[in-house]
Amino acid sequence: MFMPGAAAMLMACATSPAIAASAEVDHARPEAVVEAAIACAKRQDFTCTARLMDPAALADFRRTLGPAFEESAGDPRLDGLFGADSAKRAKDMDDAEFLAQALSRVKRLGLVRIDSAAIVASATEGEAGYHAVVRIAGDFGWPESAATVVDLVSLRKVQGLWWLQPGLEAQVMIDGIKQARMRDLDRKAERTPGQAGD
Repeated sequence: MFMPGAAAMLMACATSPAIAASAEVDHARPEAVVEAAIACAKRQDFTCTARLMDPAALADFRRTLGPAFEESAGDPRLDGLFGADSAKRAKDMDDAEFLAQALSRVKRLGLVRIDSAAIVASATEGEAGYHAVVRIAGDFGWPESAATVVDLVSLRKVQGLWWLQPGLEAQVMIDGIKQARMRDLDRKAERTPGQAGD
């Protein structure tokens, strides 16, 4: 998909608006969800990808950033992810659109083009876990940058349906945002009344 590991960020998020809203993706079969995610990734369709993702993971990402939008209007870090007037824009998005917007801003971390992608191996983990090894061939966008990488895509079964789980890059992004938020809160708590910025 993208660079080794960055593929997981794209793959581990999931479904095109058309696919998500229809019966075209058989969420009862984990292989079907991975194949749909591959199709989304080939198009670099982040909304498609996000709609295949575990709703609980989407909600967690939203909860992570939500307070920042409420308290930090005009924060350049947020505007960098969501554009100008980020607080209003974010409020109007559903959880999948919210994550898709963030992912679209970091898409340059990966491949410019995916030529092919296929499941080469898979394994189940108990009754509610599934992992697929996906081989991806593509181009990074500069001369002689064609590459083939292997990535791991994980799914979890929730109430009988399979959903993509956050890949490493998505989890690192979420954790980084949480840490930055905690630092901001710590700095705010350290200020005493009367100091500049209060």
